[in-house]
Amino acid sequence: MKVLITGIKSFTGKHLESLLASNNYNVNGTCLSKDNNYFSCDITNLHNVNDVINKYRPNIIIHLAAITYVAHSNIEEIYNTNIVGTKNILEAFKSLDVNDKHFIFASTANVYKPSDNVINESSAIKPVNDYAISKLAAENVVNLYKPFFNTTILRFFNYTGLHQDTKFLIPKIISHFKAKKEVIELGDISISRDFSDVRDICKVYKEVISKNLKHSIYNVCSGSAYSIADIIGICEKITSHNIEVYVNQDFIRPNEIKSITGSISKLNSITQNIERINIKDTLKWMIDGV
Repeated sequence: MKVLITGIKSFTGKHLESLLASNNYNVNGTCLSKDNNYFSCDITNLHNVNDVINKYRPNIIIHLAAITYVAHSNIEEIYNTNIVGTKNILEAFKSLDVNDKHFIFASTANVYKPSDNVINESSAIKPVNDYAISKLAAENVVNLYKPFFNTTILRFFNYTGLHQDTKFLIPKIISHFKAKKEVIELGDISISRDFSDVRDICKVYKEVISKNLKHSIYNVCSGSAYSIADIIGICEKITSHNIEVYVNQDFIRPNEIKSITGSISKLNSITQNIERINIKDTLKWMIDGV
């Protein structure tokens, strides 16, 4: 079985490739830049996508390539990459004559209506930013291909880990502790979010590709919420370094939901063997890592 990971050089892609390769999967992937180890591919170019998929002939595609930063400034690029790019990959995969085809799509819990209640797969849908709207549209595109091969949609809540870009919140906090900074500028640190470890995320992908799932949607989360203040407190204990938080009002979104937690019940039906990593161990890994 051949696995193609689009966006293989991304934060998640690098960790996922390592896990799958160590479990004897035949893995390759795409990236935008030229790289002798991977396929160079602009997923918004159908000819380019067709060329890669026909050369590698994967049985399984894990589609990670996307604009994932909510505050990304180029709105057109968000929609073009996340919707048209997804459509191109699906269309090329449809035309490929191989057995046991399975398309796994990385979506987001941002498609749900923000709520203080625990969010499950039946919760109300109401994306509130361009990134989330593009991902929901791409989910609908994926659904068009159900007659042709198995599809799995994974709606990810927040997750983090070593080598994540510091434009994301937890890596930003970690970088300040590693540099022994005295002050960090943040928004409302009382808000709580459901955080997972990227290594657990990769284990979920492994479980999904090992099972014959048919047209399913799963929330991928930890089922527990931690506040930003909690995260800072844990980092202070790990590093024995205290940091002052300066609250920048520009970082606070209007009508911010105080706590967002995902239901892990459905996911547990296929990942019951995964022993999940505690957030304290995740933060220590990030602080100690290079």
